[in-house]
Amino acid sequence: MRVAQERAAAAAERAEGLACRALYESATYKGEAHLSPHLGQTVENVPGVVTALRSNGFYLQDPTADFDPATSEGIFVFTSSAPAVAVGDSLLVTSVVSEFRPGCSPCNASSSGFANLTTTELDRPSAIQVLSSGNPLPEPVLLGALGRTPPSRVIDDDAVAGNAENAGSVFDPQNDGLDFYESLEGMRVALEGAVAVGPSADFSGGSREIPVIAESGGAAGLRTPRGGVVIQASDFNPERIHLVSGVVPLPEVNVGDSFPGNVVGVIDYSFGNFKLVATAPLPAVRPGGLVKETSSLGAPTDNQLSVASFNVENLDPSDPPAKFAALGEVITNRLGAPDLLALEEVQDNSGPVSNGVVDASETIALLVSAITAAGGPSYEYASIDPQPNQDGGEPGGNIRVGFLFRTDRGLSLVSRPGATSATPNAVVNQGGAPSLRFSPGRIDPTNAAFANSRKPLAAQFAFNGVPLFVVANHFNSKGGDQPLFGRFQPPVLSSESQRVAQAQVVTSFVSQLRALDPGAAVIVLGDLNDFEFSPPVSVLEAAGLHTLVETLLESERYSYVFEGNSQVLDQVLVSDSLRESLTGFDIVHLSSEFADQLSDHDPAVARFTLGSLPLRCDAAALASRSLAGACDEVARGTSTLQGVLPTGTDLGPVLAPGVAYGLRLVESGVPGMFVGRFRYNAAVSSPERHVLYTGTPSLAISLRERSGVTTTGAENLLDCRRYLSEELKTGLTGDGCSLLKEGFRTSALSTGDHFIDIGPTASRWVRLYIAPEDRTAAISSPPISACAAPSPEICSAGSSPTPLSAPGFASLNPPVIQADSVYGVRLKAEMDGRLEGALSFVPPSTGPYLLSLGTPAPSFIAQVRPEGDRALVAPSCAGKVQATANCDSFKSNQLLQLVAGTRYRVELNASQGSWVRLAISHASP
Repeated sequence: MRVAQERAAAAAERAEGLACRALYESATYKGEAHLSPHLGQTVENVPGVVTALRSNGFYLQDPTADFDPATSEGIFVFTSSAPAVAVGDSLLVTSVVSEFRPGCSPCNASSSGFANLTTTELDRPSAIQVLSSGNPLPEPVLLGALGRTPPSRVIDDDAVAGNAENAGSVFDPQNDGLDFYESLEGMRVALEGAVAVGPSADFSGGSREIPVIAESGGAAGLRTPRGGVVIQASDFNPERIHLVSGVVPLPEVNVGDSFPGNVVGVIDYSFGNFKLVATAPLPAVRPGGLVKETSSLGAPTDNQLSVASFNVENLDPSDPPAKFAALGEVITNRLGAPDLLALEEVQDNSGPVSNGVVDASETIALLVSAITAAGGPSYEYASIDPQPNQDGGEPGGNIRVGFLFRTDRGLSLVSRPGATSATPNAVVNQGGAPSLRFSPGRIDPTNAAFANSRKPLAAQFAFNGVPLFVVANHFNSKGGDQPLFGRFQPPVLSSESQRVAQAQVVTSFVSQLRALDPGAAVIVLGDLNDFEFSPPVSVLEAAGLHTLVETLLESERYSYVFEGNSQVLDQVLVSDSLRESLTGFDIVHLSSEFADQLSDHDPAVARFTLGSLPLRCDAAALASRSLAGACDEVARGTSTLQGVLPTGTDLGPVLAPGVAYGLRLVESGVPGMFVGRFRYNAAVSSPERHVLYTGTPSLAISLRERSGVTTTGAENLLDCRRYLSEELKTGLTGDGCSLLKEGFRTSALSTGDHFIDIGPTASRWVRLYIAPEDRTAAISSPPISACAAPSPEICSAGSSPTPLSAPGFASLNPPVIQADSVYGVRLKAEMDGRLEGALSFVPPSTGPYLLSLGTPAPSFIAQVRPEGDRALVAPSCAGKVQATANCDSFKSNQLLQLVAGTRYRVELNASQGSWVRLAISHASP
């Protein structure tokens, strides 16, 4: 089999001239070009010494150099089978001159090797005469500081009509990397002090390659701090060459490992790159000491949100348990257990098998378990399953993007279910603020831009009262692009146009969000398969997004290593407000530079300071009574409002008592400082003290009563000292407010308008809660309504329900309830004011069950579905025990036919009231 026909990349060849030494006496027979001027001619008695053997031929080099650095003295002789010569034989060869384009058979535009250069060959010699054996080999050409130095910036810049093989193209080995290595094709070289700029990679047939540069990188372009070489918009590092196993095997190496001394071999070309085929034992590897990084961002504070992106490379349940364990360790310890993690390349439960399965719940469950086992938090997951084999990637694997998120640090998913793989998400106007129709939901999934590619996934979250819109992406790959070292210069990037179209769709979506709120917090992240200076990323930046990798030094801008080029494919872009709130960005180099890879990508982590610190509610510090109920309410989800400037008579938007708000302030006129005014009506029957909490210590804040139409001059009704207990007052100096400035106990407030002024402060967002001092939240609801269940205690008004907190619909493992038991269920508050909860129920026997709620519809809605199935269990109103003229009035009592041992999901949704009384009991058939 011919050398290097297994990979596709690029090639083209120039005249070697050696094939014609017997016919021509001057050096002009060589020709300074990528194609031999004697192509197709028969040449006789070509002299040379055999320098290396291959399975189907040998390398021949003229020991008498012509001293022209632009021409090669070496050539490959293709024999089609094992050659009958030995290294050191001096030969005369008669053959036809040919140009072999690797990977291009038959060679047409659809062939994977069509853009490759050629190698000049003597094709199947008609005569080989051995003159002598055991001859010394020609001295290798030294590459490095003490010899010839490869160009370090330009691959080729003078191809005629975009093809370096076209007549008239300038052959410039001194300045063009393409021509430099062409001038050495087939010759022995010695690479001085080679250093690996990519990890060793193994290919079919047992071959191994290592991308290297010469002289420990002394003549290279921009180096990474860890030993690699970074691409730049005008520099794709032509100094690189691939060391390949030929006569001698190659060791496994990481980026930065080096070979002190000379690496000797023959220059060849295949798969779009020039190769150095090692023909002599290599110097012992000098380890570069590369270690896997841990994020430099450290532990976040309570008001800092960490967001990460990680391509987990075709993760599916058939992967070794060690991969899941390693991912769990990385996410927990090396990434710092980020609050929100966008995942790419999550495969379905059956992996790369085309069987119609698209569900990935097992894959995610294994990953979540691995994170927990590594000491990390319990993550929830949000995604939309793709349609079978419609999103590219490994056939049958059905890779998709999704979100892992933790809810123990103030982050919550604003869950709006109902989207399918083909349902387009949309931006909706909700009271003048942007919101999403589905969360999560795919963006324009039927758009041709996403054909055979992953669809972007948009979801709405909230953190410390701040609405957050996040779009996870995995744009189409660079497969099909012409190689950097190919005959077409500059190479045609055929895949780029689809990524540009994909970026345009995402940009349109982001622009709709920002049209409703120019200050919206938007994150677009994921494996964009393109560089920070590429057209697709520029399209996204046109929507007002900022590319966070540009906050790093240029030498640290990489998340992927391809053919020895360190580059960024994994991007995080954010809107203005998040760029202002950015406290750190880090690409954690733990995989892409290593031969033993967990993934071929490195994860990226960003951290933002959002809103204020979480609301603090210390009942023990209050002066007069326990406010456990108020503290309980503070811990609920957060609604959002935007304030007005604290001038004039406008009191701003109305705050309701007992609601935890995320308040968005407005610019004060002083750069970097924000203010806001909000209206509050005490709505009490008699003057009553209130408690007010913020999440920001030492926040400038006042609460005043409106007198007539004026908003100035009134007394500040917040008193920090009265908030404190006598014990805490002891020993304090001044007003003592410096200790607990975020907690206040007001003077007695009368019914009527009050206004709260906040700022100036450096935080755009402030979290706030205000309520009457005696507000409590009881775990109770009315008795189970219209109840005729077999167990009397379910219907009894005096029965005590078992308290239970239900997570949101996104939960993978909701709590399990038992048959014939009464529960007081606390629902989870979402950003839009809805309350929802998920429970799990496994019937002990098959038959009818009565689901009873203590609150009739429409305040609460309950629905039951088998776990993992979208189809609801249809309730039977006709089976109710108590008669009524209107079936709808008995939605709080549903008769359900359930199957023993099946896990059912009970979903509760409420428009008001955070608690509901619930029971599922056996019913008579």
